[in-house]
Amino acid sequence: FYINKSRVRMKDISDLFTGTGLGKKGYSIIGQGELEQVLSGQALDRRLILEEASGTIKYRQQRDEVKRRLENTGNDLLRLGDIISEVRERKEELQYKAERARLYLQLNQECQELESEVLSSELSRGQQELNRKREDFLQRERETDLLSQELLGLEQWLVEEENRLKEQHRQLNNLQEQEYQVQTNLNSLQGELRLSAERLKNRHERIKQCRADEEKYSRMLDRLNQDLDTNRQDFMSQEENYRQRNEECQRLQKEIAGLEHELGTMGETFTRDKSRVFDISREESQLNNQLGEKEEHLKKLVERKDRLLIRHDELKIWLDKYHSEHEALQGQIEHYQAELSAYDTSLRKMNEQKGALLEKVQHLEEEYTHLNQEGIKIKNSLLSLQEMNQNLSGYSVAVKSLMKAAASGKLKGIMGIPGEIIDVPRGLELAIDIAAGRSLENIVTDSVEHAHQAIDYLKAHKLGRVTFLPLNILKVQTVPGAILQQLDKQRAVIGLASRVVSYDTRYTKAVEYLLGRVLIVEDLDTAIHIFKAINYPLRIVSLEGDLLNASGAVSGGTKVSLSYGNSPLLRRGEEKRLLKEQKDNEIRRTSKHNELLVIRGELESLEEKIKQINQLRLESQMTLEVKNKQLNEVAAAVAAAREEMESFKNEAGEQELQMEKLQVETSNMQAQLSQMNQESQKASSQLENLKDEMEMKQRDLDIRKERFASQREQLEMKSRELDNIRKSVLQLEQVQLSYQQSVQEAHQVQGRMESENQQEKERQQELEQKIAEEQINLSRWAQEIAGLKKDYQTCNQNINDLRQKLIPKKERMEELQRQSHNLELAIARLETEQSSLEMKWKEKFSDYIDETSEMLSPGKMREYRIRIEQLQAQLEDLGLVDPESIREYEEVQERFSFLSQQYDDMLQARNTLSTLLGETENLMLKHFTHFLQLANESFNQTFKEIFDGGEACLKVESGKERLEAGVDIEVKLPGKRTQLLNLLSGGERALTCIAFIFSLLRLKPAPFCLLDEIDASLDETNLTRFARFLKAMSTSIQFIIITHRQATIEIGENIYGITMPEKGISSVLTLNLLEAESLAG
Repeated sequence: FYINKSRVRMKDISDLFTGTGLGKKGYSIIGQGELEQVLSGQALDRRLILEEASGTIKYRQQRDEVKRRLENTGNDLLRLGDIISEVRERKEELQYKAERARLYLQLNQECQELESEVLSSELSRGQQELNRKREDFLQRERETDLLSQELLGLEQWLVEEENRLKEQHRQLNNLQEQEYQVQTNLNSLQGELRLSAERLKNRHERIKQCRADEEKYSRMLDRLNQDLDTNRQDFMSQEENYRQRNEECQRLQKEIAGLEHELGTMGETFTRDKSRVFDISREESQLNNQLGEKEEHLKKLVERKDRLLIRHDELKIWLDKYHSEHEALQGQIEHYQAELSAYDTSLRKMNEQKGALLEKVQHLEEEYTHLNQEGIKIKNSLLSLQEMNQNLSGYSVAVKSLMKAAASGKLKGIMGIPGEIIDVPRGLELAIDIAAGRSLENIVTDSVEHAHQAIDYLKAHKLGRVTFLPLNILKVQTVPGAILQQLDKQRAVIGLASRVVSYDTRYTKAVEYLLGRVLIVEDLDTAIHIFKAINYPLRIVSLEGDLLNASGAVSGGTKVSLSYGNSPLLRRGEEKRLLKEQKDNEIRRTSKHNELLVIRGELESLEEKIKQINQLRLESQMTLEVKNKQLNEVAAAVAAAREEMESFKNEAGEQELQMEKLQVETSNMQAQLSQMNQESQKASSQLENLKDEMEMKQRDLDIRKERFASQREQLEMKSRELDNIRKSVLQLEQVQLSYQQSVQEAHQVQGRMESENQQEKERQQELEQKIAEEQINLSRWAQEIAGLKKDYQTCNQNINDLRQKLIPKKERMEELQRQSHNLELAIARLETEQSSLEMKWKEKFSDYIDETSEMLSPGKMREYRIRIEQLQAQLEDLGLVDPESIREYEEVQERFSFLSQQYDDMLQARNTLSTLLGETENLMLKHFTHFLQLANESFNQTFKEIFDGGEACLKVESGKERLEAGVDIEVKLPGKRTQLLNLLSGGERALTCIAFIFSLLRLKPAPFCLLDEIDASLDETNLTRFARFLKAMSTSIQFIIITHRQATIEIGENIYGITMPEKGISSVLTLNLLEAESLAG
């Protein structure tokens, strides 16, 4: 819930709407059902509506809350009183236990401190020896590490050299491959140079031919007209020449195709042989690597075999040592088993004795618990009686007030109450109470002046009346001695009441005044007999409470039942009885407790003996277990050593077989490697021959292609020449031009051929330069390959030298490892002893071991051990204690203080709540009375206006508590008599309730008012009255009305109707009547 964006409680919301008419019981939002509740509800509901309108409802809520708190506080006080009594008892019990526990803890702490110093000294001495051994071990380890690093460096160097050897082998292969590539390029360049020379030769021939043709065409031009027949013959000759040349071209074309096919086949063979050479080289490299691995593995197997032989010899020495240790352990185990059997017999007897003592302890504890419970009951009863005495239970309010005022010093001279002054013997309480009656509530004062002051105090505070006995003016009449003598002679006479009770002599007058003429007898018959026999005015009372007055009047009947709450005498008698029973109970509890302590002492002594035997037995058992464990370890070590020896033997045999197998594999691999070298050389030679043959074929192919191109070109020229000759025969006029063109073409071909020859010569020079460079590169690669082969041999020699250096280093490493192993065994033994001491430390102290403490001297150790024995004896004298009792006592003490403070706070709170309750009720009554008067006037006026006359009033119910009385409605309709609301007709009742609501709205207007079909039960006449009055009220209050009645709708200013033009769809129609009238004209 939120108000102005601030989070609040629902109660704050209710308080905000209190008095506005909008609350839970509000009158500004009224539905038909709520109107029916007003009609048929209880009168108290109408009162709540009035209280809501007046704002008094918040006081009612506060009053109800205060009542709940008062009830809860009273219950809490009762429970808290019981708890405080129990806690007080528990606190006294724990105090004694806590003191013994503190002493025990102090002695035990000193004992543990001394034991810790002794044990710490032993631990330090053992730690020093262990540190020395560890230092030796670390020295060996450091030397081993240095040697290991040196070995690791040499082995890394060896691996680096081997890797370098492999890298040099790879580089040698790469250089040989590059040398082969250079040789291939050189052969290719030489082939191109030869092909270029062939091209130059062919072009020279063509140039020569062109010159001859040119000369020939010139001669033919000269003889053109003369040698036509010669030209025809020449045409035939040239045609034959053309045919021959054409056949030559076809032959060259076939030869070129054959050469190309042979070159393709040879290229595939060359590629396949080259791949085979590379595969052989790769396999050779892999085989070299495998051969190196096999040789390394063979070397490691030799080293492993040597280590196995050394370990086998060590195990033989250890087996001899373990056999002797095994026999010694078996003898010790038999000794400890005999000790355990003796301890078990003693423990069985002691446990039987312990069982008997435990049964006695259980029986005594049950009796002690029963007595303790009785003591608690007695104590609780005493506390209850003491509280009654303190609160003066059974006395009037006036007496209590006067005694409190005297205790606080407001009144002086008040000495006490007779009921609290006298002590009555047990059994006479009823008789004294009946005889004294209310006189026991009289107040004894030292003077009449102080009695006067007390009376004035009663009057001033309106506390009632009290009878006072001022000792300075009080007059008493004693019974004559003769009468007393006669009474002594009578049977069944107990005596005068003033003489059988006990009291302080200061109160003699008061006691004589009250009880001096009261005689106590055993029964009523004795009382009647004495009354007749003795002629003296006495009040005679029997033990059963029958009373015979001095006038002869007798009162009696059913035995009066007195209670501690209303009889101070009975209460004081019960208190004395309880005190006596408490004392007896304490004596019996002490006796049982002492007896219990004796038996517990015996039980503790027996348990201590059992504990000692158990400790001895546990130590023997632990020692036996340790010995058995050691025996099992020795047996396991022997078995393991034998198994290891057998394993070593089997492994040595397996290694022999592996070594032989590796040697055979190494020999086979070396033979295979030699064979692969031969195959590689053979394949390389074949590849070189094939390459040379391919180069020759390629040169032949290039020459034939060049010849074919030249022949084709000449053939084309001859073809054109024949065409020209044929045309010259047919057309002589054009022959001369044709010859000229032929001469010109021959000249052009000659120029082109010379230009191409010049270019070809330049290309030959470039090829010769490249051939010279490749020959230089080939020489350089040959030198590098020679140097690399030399480095390869040097690296191989370094590897052999490093392997020779590793042999003595590894032997020294094995020697250091043997020494380290022996030191490890010594350290393990010392660590076991140290661990045993540390375990003992943790069992006793369970904290951090101070390793920096100084070692004690032997004399100091003896002193500490003597002091430890003395402290242990004192702890045994103290017996069993409960350390938790210290904490429990502190907690109980703290809880007792806290509960006492809470009890006082709750008493103060209860008094404050009582005062607040009275003030709240007075304020409620005052506000409601004032508002009811105003509501009556408003209701009467509203009723008259609605009904055009009549009377109406609101009346509070009589015979009920003022704040819980409801409100009834009485009306007098015009022309009728006064009636209650229930006797009216339905319409009249509804309109009367509406008038009641409107009267509240007129008296306490609300910002708006919501009325939901409250006019549904009105007839037409009452509906008209309702509508008329509602119209008049609307000038000051905004009304929202939900109705189906026509008359009510007509008085509205804005009308809203809900219709459903389509199924499932609602729409709102709005009509403003003023606007509608203006529009209608």
